[in-house]
Amino acid sequence: AAHPFFVEESYVLNWMYPYLEPAGLILKLNSEPLPELSPETIARDRQFWDETEARLVAMPGFAGNDDARKMFSKLRAAIAGVYAYRKLDADAEAAFRQAIRLCPSSPEASFRLTQMLADRKRMAEAVQTMENLLAVDPANETAKDYLQQLKKQSQAPDGTSEPSSPQPLES
Repeated sequence: AAHPFFVEESYVLNWMYPYLEPAGLILKLNSEPLPELSPETIARDRQFWDETEARLVAMPGFAGNDDARKMFSKLRAAIAGVYAYRKLDADAEAAFRQAIRLCPSSPEASFRLTQMLADRKRMAEAVQTMENLLAVDPANETAKDYLQQLKKQSQAPDGTSEPSSPQPLES
């Protein structure tokens, strides 16, 4: 490609994951699949987002601006999804948790972190993540249903019951 191409993830498109790498607020879509994300790319991303989060939370008016909080949370969750796809669990978890800090009431990061934790059989943490979302968004029926699925799965003696992946609706 003569020019780099960048995307903001509106919907998860699994075919893109092998081609994506963090690029500030958004993602770079490479012309060929990447065998891995370099440690430098990951470190640069974490530094960028740590600095961005610090600036945002210090900004007057950010805490009360639900639209801005949701937008930045969604952007961070998209990058976390790339890490989760690549099984970079510590990086994915840190990025999902950062997205949740940016907007605790936005369901996307909480649902995606919960699904990753459940996939990794970290059920107590998955349950806690949904409970945390419900503490700030008690009317979220999808979260209530998913929490019940998780609790049922975590109580199954053989662990064979898999929770379905919910499609969170932005509130």
